[in-house]
Amino acid sequence: MYDTILLPALSYTKEDRQRGLLTDEDVQAIVQATREIVEDLATHPSAAAALAAMEEDAAPRLPLVPIPLLGCPARDDVDGLAVRMLQQACDPTRVALDLLPPRQLTSDVVAHVVQTHPALVCLVAVVPGGVPHLRYLCKQLRTRFPALPIVVGCWGAPEPVAETVALLHVEGLDHVGTTVQTTRDHVMQVSQLVASQRTLLPEEEGRPDRIVA
Repeated sequence: MYDTILLPALSYTKEDRQRGLLTDEDVQAIVQATREIVEDLATHPSAAAALAAMEEDAAPRLPLVPIPLLGCPARDDVDGLAVRMLQQACDPTRVALDLLPPRQLTSDVVAHVVQTHPALVCLVAVVPGGVPHLRYLCKQLRTRFPALPIVVGCWGAPEPVAETVALLHVEGLDHVGTTVQTTRDHVMQVSQLVASQRTLLPEEEGRPDRIVA
């Protein structure tokens, strides 16, 4: 539903706004209607639970508390809604997602990381739009917190996504997902690695989420 219907529609909405085919009021109406669909889906049994059960049958996961994950929209309300989709797709027994509101300054995001010490950060952008800010935010987080794992979700129309992903890989970001599903897979993979390290390392030394301000 998200990857094949809602996100492509939101991507084309952004594109039409840039072309002047839609007004800001039109975009807000579309975003609100999509948000209602997303929240309605949240009231139904999540596929994340079924996926988690399948993964546990294949390889039992470690019995740890959920890993703190910071979800950060790249820029606007569409990106914020996309992070909400990711939150629904993730297994809540494995990650506890703290969702930042849209339009945060880079300094505010950095301050939030310092305050909350997440184990990993996931940045999400629906193209077109928000990509320069996304790249700048990635660079600032990498510079300030070099040990902090970063997952990037870059979703929407295939052509601009491919260009953006290529740039992000060049900049050293390995965990880049082009759909909700692949981004969720990256998040689950990194969170499992963090959980494993927490069981092997002393409580205060070597923890991936320990950030020095």
